Amino acid sequence: MATTPGEFHRLLPRLAQDMAFVAEEGRVCIGEAGKSVVITTRVLEPRRIAGLVLERCRVELAFSGMDGSEVAAFLARFERVYHKGGG
Repeated sequence: MATTPGEFHRLLPRLAQDMAFVAEEGRVCIGEAGKSVVITTRVLEPRRIAGLVLERCRVELAFSGMDGSEVAAFLARFERVYHKGGG
């Protein structure tokens, strides 16, 4: 993702909505009642294109106890929260 760890963590409350979450450096746990998502992040080298520098993080999501429709709903919310816009 073209983001910084700070920017990623700033948007976590919007992603979690009413679900409890615990954030620590490089790892976030979102979930309740046996259903959870563990998100790990790792800073990557910035992408440089001429004078443009894009900060990047590798983001991995691991789901536990969720069925396919719950995973799909979470991923749709993830995409909405972290969407950067564009043309």
